[in-house]
Amino acid sequence: QLTAGLRAEDGARLLSALDFVYESYAGKRVPTGQDAMAFARGVASALASLKTDVDTRIAGLLFELPLLDSVKAEQIEPHFGKEVADMVAGIRQLMKLHEANFVAPEQGKTKSSAASQLETLRKMMLAMATDMRVVLVRLASRLVTLRFFAEHKLENATSLSYARETFDLYAPLANRLGIWQLKWELEDLSFRFTEPAN
Repeated sequence: QLTAGLRAEDGARLLSALDFVYESYAGKRVPTGQDAMAFARGVASALASLKTDVDTRIAGLLFELPLLDSVKAEQIEPHFGKEVADMVAGIRQLMKLHEANFVAPEQGKTKSSAASQLETLRKMMLAMATDMRVVLVRLASRLVTLRFFAEHKLENATSLSYARETFDLYAPLANRLGIWQLKWELEDLSFRFTEPAN
C-alpha cells in the first residue's frame, strides 16, 4: 500500500525510510497521542492514495523525526537528499506557523474578523509552502489524526478543537487544491465531533 504506483527502486527507497525511523519512533507517541510509527505509516498511506511521488511519501514518514529524535533528523539530507530534507523542514515550519497564528473563533469575536484571520492564515500557509507537496503532507497528517480520533471514539475538547480547525482551515485548503476526496473525508470526520448526535 505504501509503495503503490512506485517503481521498484523508489519503493525500496521508501521502505528504507521506514527502517531509518524505526528505532527513533519505536515506543514513542506524537503530540496527539498516536503511536509514532503507526502515525507515520498512516500519513504515507494517505499520500500513496493521492498518487504522490516517492519523496513526498518519504517526507510524510520523516517529518516527526526532528521532534522525536533531533540527532537522527540531522541525517535526513545525507540519506534522502536535499529535496526531502527541505520538505521536512517546510512541514515543521507550517506546523509552527499554524500553532503561532491560528486562534479558534471565540465568543465576542465577530465572524468577519475570524474569517479574515483564517483567510490570512490560508494565504500564509500557501505562500510559505513553495513546494505544494508540503501542504499535501500537512493535509494527510490531519486526516490521519482525525481517523485516529474517530477510531478511538475520542470525543473531548481536543478532538472538537481539531474538528473545528479542520472545517475552518484544512478542508478549505483541500478544496482550493482540488483534492475533493480529501476535502470530503476531512469534512465527514469533522462532523463526527462537531455534530456527535447526528
